Amino acid sequence: VGTRFWRFWKWPDKNRVEVTKQRDIVYVNHGDQGYEITYKGTARQEPSQLEDYNRRRHYNLDIVLRKWLKQPDTILLYEGPAVAERKPTESVTILNAQNQAVTLFLDANSHLPVKKVFSWRDRDRYKNEEAEVFDNYRLVQGVMTPQSMVRVRNGEYVTQRFVYNVRYNQGLA
Repeated sequence: VGTRFWRFWKWPDKNRVEVTKQRDIVYVNHGDQGYEITYKGTARQEPSQLEDYNRRRHYNLDIVLRKWLKQPDTILLYEGPAVAERKPTESVTILNAQNQAVTLFLDANSHLPVKKVFSWRDRDRYKNEEAEVFDNYRLVQGVMTPQSMVRVRNGEYVTQRFVYNVRYNQGLA
């Protein structure tokens, strides 16, 4: 059950997701711009969809670890042992100069991310909490890669992805 997808990603802000067996629906994001390509042609992504993508990209684990940690005003807060997804973890909060925070729950044994949590306020100033859960890690080309990823918003499952095949550093035409 579900839809097959192919994802191509290049640091820092290029993302392409191809959906369905025929790969006939494509979502392309480059920087803050997003496009949807179908048999009808190319169109800009819906503003709400693009806003959601850009927010997730801003709080992406790669961005937090590669950019936020390099900034001199970033604070790391060790919050001690915790339980996340029924696993013993260590909780660490990363707070940047803009007062944006991401809490990481790292597996107590392997030190791999189990869960990432951040919160944001919508247009009505209501607080929303988003989490990403990573599970079923496997070694792929020397990189521990989660084979299961779940995104949760305000306690409700939004997406769940199971990865069957991963390849890194593939040259593209």
